[in-house]
Amino acid sequence: MKYLSECDLIIYDLHAGNPTDVRRALEALKKYKSEDEKVLILISSLMAWQGTPKNLEEIKTAEQLAAEDAAKQVAADGDGADGEQAADEGNAEPPQAEEADAGDDDGTGEKEEEVKKVEEAVVEPPKKERKRYRQLAYTELDYQKRLPIEEYEIIKEIEDEVLNFKNETNNVKTYVISAGILYGKGEAIFNQHIKKAWLQDPVRLPYVGDGDNRIPTIHVTDLARMVKAVFEKKPNRKYIFAIDNNKKPTQKKLIAAISNGIGTGLIESIDVPETFKKAHPQQTPIQLDLDWKKTLMLDLMVTPSSLFIKADVPQAAAADDGDGGEEGDGEHIEREWQCKSGLPKMISLVKEEFAKERNLRPVKILVMGPPCAGKSFYAEQIAEHYNIPHIHMEKMLQELLSWDQEKDDRYKKRVEERDKKVAALKATSAAEREESNKKQPAKAVVDPGPDDGGAEGGDGGGDGGDGEAAKDEAGEDGEGGEDGQPGAPEKKDELEIPVEVDSDDDFLPIDIKERVIAFRK
Repeated sequence: MKYLSECDLIIYDLHAGNPTDVRRALEALKKYKSEDEKVLILISSLMAWQGTPKNLEEIKTAEQLAAEDAAKQVAADGDGADGEQAADEGNAEPPQAEEADAGDDDGTGEKEEEVKKVEEAVVEPPKKERKRYRQLAYTELDYQKRLPIEEYEIIKEIEDEVLNFKNETNNVKTYVISAGILYGKGEAIFNQHIKKAWLQDPVRLPYVGDGDNRIPTIHVTDLARMVKAVFEKKPNRKYIFAIDNNKKPTQKKLIAAISNGIGTGLIESIDVPETFKKAHPQQTPIQLDLDWKKTLMLDLMVTPSSLFIKADVPQAAAADDGDGGEEGDGEHIEREWQCKSGLPKMISLVKEEFAKERNLRPVKILVMGPPCAGKSFYAEQIAEHYNIPHIHMEKMLQELLSWDQEKDDRYKKRVEERDKKVAALKATSAAEREESNKKQPAKAVVDPGPDDGGAEGGDGGGDGGDGEAAKDEAGEDGEGGEDGQPGAPEKKDELEIPVEVDSDDDFLPIDIKERVIAFRK
């Protein structure tokens, strides 16, 4: 208690700490009688929602809604009419026998025959229309609806104890920040996928099941900034979502983004495991070094907190996309974002952080020597050992000589697709453009060039390895100054976009065949 009493801010992270430590802290704070205000922030996880059913709403047509209103009106009118009819029947005189006898003479027999025909007719029951539903996103205000699976019940219990905490002087403010799946700064949950993508082993990155489950995510830097903002602003709400503004963050899209941005671009589905490794009883069940499959099977559709992301889309669109702001008390905190748009759009930044944390650098090796010295053999062995592309100059030149109309058409088609991607990115908002313009790491591109045509290769007998796949880069001159400022570098119209290509043909001018022939002469 001595150490707690000296702190204005107390933070417990359930991703690493023992949940029982939080209970001990709450018991100590209950006895705390000082008038100094303190803030306790519990960093929890959306894994505590894993047992929560989907928030479904039935989709009804205008005709169905009108029919329901009419049925309710008829039922209301019928209740009043039944009461009046019962009163009238009580005062009515019993029918006379003579009138009944007279009815037989007026054709009652014919009416009985008609009734029999109607009864004999086959009456088909009306076809029951299939009900349709749409999934709505949960908001922070729905936190009381959350249901955990058995393994994460302890997490929900700790959250509730923090939310309901009160001491004698009532001077401790408590908050629960429920974070999405963490990524960034070296990785934990996505560590295996980024490592495999970096090594390109296996070639296809795995995802569990069909991969359509939604996984809310948050960069660890953004989570830390949210904690700081909550401490400084002390908002009224006590349960806060810490997730980015990724649109439809399905498991399959997250793994595909890692594979496209770092690996081969290939992914594959694996079966859902029957059992998972359980956490030690003295450790948190949401520790980051557990089996990634368990974490990536989370399926939860939630709305980003309006504290950090304003609602800038119509409500109907927000319900369809699972994004947008929350209808709350109107509180909003302006702050800087690291990855506001989510992992797929910021995969280059995530890759840089991963490489920096592990001191990873691309491997580039050039093998040169006289003919028949074993250049190709040893270059191939080196490329296989370091898992890097093997580029053979002579084979590349032979392939260029076979340039034909079919390759020309494929090249033009890829250029058109690249231009469409550039145009689409230019149409984005200024904020998204600034995030997308972060400088990419340098990449080696095999290009003979319009002037020297690859003269550095000597007689065509050199081999080389490149640690990263060649990609088309637009606007690699870096970030310039503000427009209109003196001395600011001129801005390019082209934006810096990593565009995926299929082969080295994407870097070849259309007249390459003539240039190669001239070079070999």
